[in-house]
Amino acid sequence: MPRINTQHTDQPLPPRDVELSFHGSINLIAPITEAAQDWIDANIGEDAWFLCNALAVEPRCTDDIVRGMIDDGLAVYIGDGSLQGITS
Repeated sequence: MPRINTQHTDQPLPPRDVELSFHGSINLIAPITEAAQDWIDANIGEDAWFLCNALAVEPRCTDDIVRGMIDDGLAVYIGDGSLQGITS
C-alpha cells in the first residue's frame, strides 16, 4: 500500500494545484487551479460527491486519486502546506 511522504527541500515549492484535508471518515480534495479541476473532470466519475468545490472521498480511495494527480504533474499539498509525494 502506498504511503504519503512529505518532501522537504531547500528548493522553492511549486504552486499548489490541490489541497488535501482529512476529516475522519471523509477526505476533501480541493482543486485550486484550472488544471486540477480539469483533472478531476477527466478522471472522476459524474456520481462523485462534492462539498462546495472539494471532491469528498473515502480515505480508502484517497491514495489512488492523489497518486494519479501527482503522476500527472499536479502539486498536492496536505495539512501544514508541505508538498506531498507518494511512494510504494
